[in-house]
Amino acid sequence: MIWFKNNYPRIWVLFIDLMFCLFSIVLAFSLRFNFSIPPRWLTILPFIILFVLLIRGLSFWLNKTHKSIIRYTNTRDVAHIFLVLSGGSILFVFSNIFRFYLIDGVFIIPLSIIIIDFFTSVFLLTTYRLMIKSLYMDYAYSGKSTVNVAIYGAGEAGIITKEALDRDSEITYRVMAFVDDSPMKAGKKVEGIKIIRGDQLEKLLSTTDISILIVAVQNICVDRKKRIIETALKHNTRVLNVPPVSQWINGQLSFKQIKTVNIEDLLEREVISIKRDELVKELTNRVILITGAAGSIGSELAKQIIEFDFKKLILVDQAETSLFHMEAEFSKYYRFSRTEFLIGDVCNKHRMEKIFNTYKPDLFFMLLLINMFR
Repeated sequence: MIWFKNNYPRIWVLFIDLMFCLFSIVLAFSLRFNFSIPPRWLTILPFIILFVLLIRGLSFWLNKTHKSIIRYTNTRDVAHIFLVLSGGSILFVFSNIFRFYLIDGVFIIPLSIIIIDFFTSVFLLTTYRLMIKSLYMDYAYSGKSTVNVAIYGAGEAGIITKEALDRDSEITYRVMAFVDDSPMKAGKKVEGIKIIRGDQLEKLLSTTDISILIVAVQNICVDRKKRIIETALKHNTRVLNVPPVSQWINGQLSFKQIKTVNIEDLLEREVISIKRDELVKELTNRVILITGAAGSIGSELAKQIIEFDFKKLILVDQAETSLFHMEAEFSKYYRFSRTEFLIGDVCNKHRMEKIFNTYKPDLFFMLLLINMFR
C-alpha cells in the first residue's frame, strides 16, 4: 500500500476524471436508447464524445479539480466537482439552444442524455474519490496509535478542524463526537460523526475515553469557554483551541496551529504587555527584596527578576523546606551568586527590621497568602 504515500502527477487525476466522463456519456446514450443506439446517433457519437471530453477537460483544467489530493477529499471538494460539472452541463444546454435556433434546428446532444450524463458523472467522480479516501484512512489507522478526540463546534470551523486532523501524518486522530450548543444540530451527523448537545459534554467525557477536546467555535464567550475547560480538566482531558481564521496559513488550518488554551484566551480584556526597557531601567543595579518568595507567585516573580542585571536579590520566606528547594533550583542561574535566601516571617518585626537594616533594599515586594484575607 505504499502508493497511498505518493503524490502522483496531477495530470493522472485529470486523465482518470476524463475516463469516467467518457464512460458516463456512453452509458447515458445506452440508457437513453435502451442499450440499442440508433445508427444515426451511433455515427456521430465519436464527435459528441470528443465535444463532451473537450468541454469537461477545459472545465477541470481551468477550475483545477485535479489539483486536490484525492486521499484528503472533503465536502468542499465534492461541492467543487458538482459545480464544475454543472457548469459544463449548462454549456451543453446552451450549445443545443445555439445550434437549434441559429443553425439547423437539431440538438447536438439530446437533453435527456445531458441530464443522465450529469448525474452519472457526479456520482462516479465523487464516489471514486471518497473510496480512495476511505481506503487511505483505513490504511493510515492500521498499525498506528490512535488518539480519541472530541470537537466542540459542529460548524464550518469544526469540519475544517476534522479535516486538519485527518491530514496529520504523525498521529492518527479519531473524532468520536462533535459537541454543539445549537439544539437544531443535536442528534444529526457530520461526515458520519454524531453531534451531541453542549450540556451532554460531561456525560461524553465520563463515558468515552476522550484524550483531547478541541474548541473550534470562533466566537465563543469567555464564561462558556471557562465552563468547557473546567469540565474537560475534571476528566483529565487536554483542551486545545483553534486559532482565529485570520491566523490560518493561506486560509488553511493545520494541526500544528491548534494550540493548548492559554490564560490570555480567558481574559475579558486585552493582554497587558510589560515594557521590558522600563523594567531594565527599574531593576538594574538595585537591591530587591521579596517576601513570601517560596510561594507560587513569589517564586515565579523571582525567576523573572533573576534574568535582569540587579545588584542583590533577597528572597525571604518562613517555609524553610520550600526555600531550600528553591535555592537548589536557582543554583543553575548565572546571577545566583547575587541572591540571598533568608528564613523570615513578615509578622516578626525584629527579624524584618534586621533584614532591612542589613541589605537596605531599593525595591520591596511583599507577598502574603491571599486566602488569609478572604
